[in-house]
Amino acid sequence: MRRFLTLSMSVMAFMSFALSSCSSDNDGGEGGGEKQHNGMISGVAQKGQFLKGSSVTIYALDKTLSASGLSYPTQTMDDMGSFTITNVNANYIDIKANGYYYNENRQQTSESTINLQAVSSANSKVNVNLLTTLAYNRIKYLVANGSSFVDAQSRAQIEVLTALGLGNSSSANFIDMNISGAGDANGLLLAASLLIQENRSVGNVSKLISDIAADLEEDGLLSSNLNEEIHRYESSIDVGDVIMGLIEFYEKNKVDDFSIPTFYKFLDTDGDGKMDGQAEYIFKNIDYAEMSIYDPYNPNKGYDAVGFTQTVHFLSTIPFNVKSDAPWLSVEKKTIAENIYAIGIVAQPNTTENRTAHVIYTDNSGKELWTSTYQQKVPDEMVPQRFIVETSGNEYKYIIKEKVGVNGKVYDFKELDNSYYYYSDRTSRYFDIPSADKANEYQCYFPVNMVSMPDGIGSYTLTIPTSLTTDDFPFVALRNDVYGPINNPTSISFIQACPAIMIEGSMFEGSFETIDHLILTADQPICGTATYDFQRGYLNSEPRIDESQTKPNSNGVYQMTIKVNYHENVERIFIPVLLSNCLVKVAYYAANGDFIQSVIRPSYYYGGGFGGQTRGK
Repeated sequence: MRRFLTLSMSVMAFMSFALSSCSSDNDGGEGGGEKQHNGMISGVAQKGQFLKGSSVTIYALDKTLSASGLSYPTQTMDDMGSFTITNVNANYIDIKANGYYYNENRQQTSESTINLQAVSSANSKVNVNLLTTLAYNRIKYLVANGSSFVDAQSRAQIEVLTALGLGNSSSANFIDMNISGAGDANGLLLAASLLIQENRSVGNVSKLISDIAADLEEDGLLSSNLNEEIHRYESSIDVGDVIMGLIEFYEKNKVDDFSIPTFYKFLDTDGDGKMDGQAEYIFKNIDYAEMSIYDPYNPNKGYDAVGFTQTVHFLSTIPFNVKSDAPWLSVEKKTIAENIYAIGIVAQPNTTENRTAHVIYTDNSGKELWTSTYQQKVPDEMVPQRFIVETSGNEYKYIIKEKVGVNGKVYDFKELDNSYYYYSDRTSRYFDIPSADKANEYQCYFPVNMVSMPDGIGSYTLTIPTSLTTDDFPFVALRNDVYGPINNPTSISFIQACPAIMIEGSMFEGSFETIDHLILTADQPICGTATYDFQRGYLNSEPRIDESQTKPNSNGVYQMTIKVNYHENVERIFIPVLLSNCLVKVAYYAANGDFIQSVIRPSYYYGGGFGGQTRGK
């Protein structure tokens, strides 16, 4: 909670100026307002800006601020809250306004109407706003208790700003302030409006205004509870959203020569107990434009290859320079309002390769303030085809090898950065097929030393060695989208390249650590070289076997010895064989040759179907 501010020298200067300016305006000396105004009065009604058609009524007052009985009703003429009333005959006036308004905090029209008021000498220009409303009761109380209007107005204004914790760097009167104007004085008004509005409905805003005005009325002091309530949501005010919303609002209303006052200097949006304007300087991106595109799944990251344009907005209280470090990306700096700049980014078309450029912001001494990264794509026909293999939550995450075979060629698996996504336990790898090698269908396989493809797409050759570990287990996948082009990138799933026997640690006493080797025996061929056909995403259940590569022993028994290499993350072992739905005797032996036990296991295909889930561009 911000502490109450004492009356500083600047506040006293404000009081002195206000006293002299009010006397000058009214030509009435110490009494003030003795010279009667007879003519037009114009101004703006603002909480945010009152929208077109809002009601505004001026009531004529005498020097005691009592109603004379004359009133002058009108409506706002536009969405900037402007109003004009002619033939007003009064010494002092009471202005009351009611209407919908632009909510600067949420960049939208208020959900209901609000009442604002002001009491003033009858000048040709009088605005009604949040601050005039907060000072209203206090001014009338002081005049009723013997103060001149000039003294009452000056004192009430200082007390309101002090109560709100906004300080006072301005000598302007509340009735002159305009949130559409430039400078610190108008910034105070906008800061107050944001402070009272943040995270509150119109009903709650109205109540808070009423409570503050009532609490200040008799002594000009604010209770600690109200002070805490005023600043409760101050750190939630988004300076960037406010500025960008105002720019959009003014452009929508075709206001060409608009200003956005320095409201941010009077707020504590970082919660450090100090106004943001007390910082050495302010330099920040205020529209949070996307500078670079990060997507680890996308092989063609960045903005359009045909070229692109972007406008980025910055708030800076110091001079700065901006430049690009690449010839294909140009920048242009334009002043939008006080301390607010638009940086135009223009990129030329790209026909070579994915490229990166930086836009660098520096102060006049050369110190770097901000750097933005821009990535630009190449045309789609130049993009490699990326395949994603996700292995989270299954046993395959430990056995994906460094290389994968695709359509008869070998490519490297690469680790994918999954920190970009919510699930941190995901293990994913990818491989890219160069654009020149892209096809309508793909056959993918690993390990490459066991599975090869000598006769083109659709047929694998699998060579089973006599010593296997789980990490050697062969896998294949097919990708064939008959209804259109394959997505890029796309996800694929691998399944076994052949039938297998699954051996789990729970099948015998002990663990895999105690096993040295296995001996498999069967009355059918179980090892050697075989060729497998693939047809549109499923395995042919009758693989062709080259009988000459596998011979029985003298007893007519087919035998295969498997060396067990223990892996701490493996709870089961898959042993590839040649035939599915055959029974295989599996005998366990220790390192010294002792027989441990044996089991009979059927061989069949494990795993699910081929990868069908795709990840769009």
